[in-house]
Amino acid sequence: MCRLLVYKGLDDQPVLLSDLITRPEHSIIKQSYDCRERQEGSHLPKALNADGFGIGWYAKEVDCTPCVFTSTLPAWNNRNLNRLCAKVSSPLVFAHVRAAGLGSAITETNCHPFVSGRYMFMHNGHIAQFGKLKRKLVASLTDECFAIIEGTTDSEHCFAVFMDELTRCLSSSPTSTGATPIFDRTGRPQDLLDAMTMTVKRLRRIRQECGITEHSYLNFAVTDGDCVVISRIVDDDSGTKQAASMYFSSGTSFKCNKDGVYTMAQRDRREAIVIVASERLTSIAEDWMEVPPNHIMVITPKLNVLTIAVEL
Repeated sequence: MCRLLVYKGLDDQPVLLSDLITRPEHSIIKQSYDCRERQEGSHLPKALNADGFGIGWYAKEVDCTPCVFTSTLPAWNNRNLNRLCAKVSSPLVFAHVRAAGLGSAITETNCHPFVSGRYMFMHNGHIAQFGKLKRKLVASLTDECFAIIEGTTDSEHCFAVFMDELTRCLSSSPTSTGATPIFDRTGRPQDLLDAMTMTVKRLRRIRQECGITEHSYLNFAVTDGDCVVISRIVDDDSGTKQAASMYFSSGTSFKCNKDGVYTMAQRDRREAIVIVASERLTSIAEDWMEVPPNHIMVITPKLNVLTIAVEL
């Protein structure tokens, strides 16, 4: 499995990428060679996520679609990543380091985050016996959503399923604008929540219809550039498996203090930023809370944070 990171701030709270990606004591780049909470799902040593990386961010002064930089190099060994992180800031950032499943191709098209129109998607986990259920999954997609898939990962196929479900939600949404191409439309937070919930249930249904009893880890993150929806799900018929790790922190600023330690400050009752990560970026335990297992988290454009239980 992989490691992922999401930063969502108010529009006046952009973060320098290096303050997430490279500088914190347990930054996402450090998790590429020293991750501590990965459970299973890779041929690599447990501490390594060395099969590529990706970062994505929004520059709304240009347009509504995300900018994404991916590479098949290990994150710790890419000079351009460090150069980019030192100069780019954004109020909405996705980052991912990859640990590919055995036999999965190491190509840029297989590196997260994946993009379609204004939407960006990442996955930490795996789909049990993906090769066995892939044909049934693909057959369930519309032509438009099948065309999203450029690589070979189970994760990108999950993105196509999400966009398929979202298309249905947006088509019936009262705020949807019919003249706008479907993948460029923004929906209500409820639309993204409904699409994520139906994605999880559809993947579970397909797994069961294919006679697969192994469990899947479904930690997804998706955004339309305004709202972020994140799942922490283990699809397990036995109900005994632990979900893959996921934490969040919220406050008014995430900055380095005079001792070189990053902390989450809380100067107001309202949150100005939210960080969600597979592993805590710092060792300050009180700054972080665990995302409840089998829940979906919604971060609205105004930084309201909601967690909703999913009945599997």
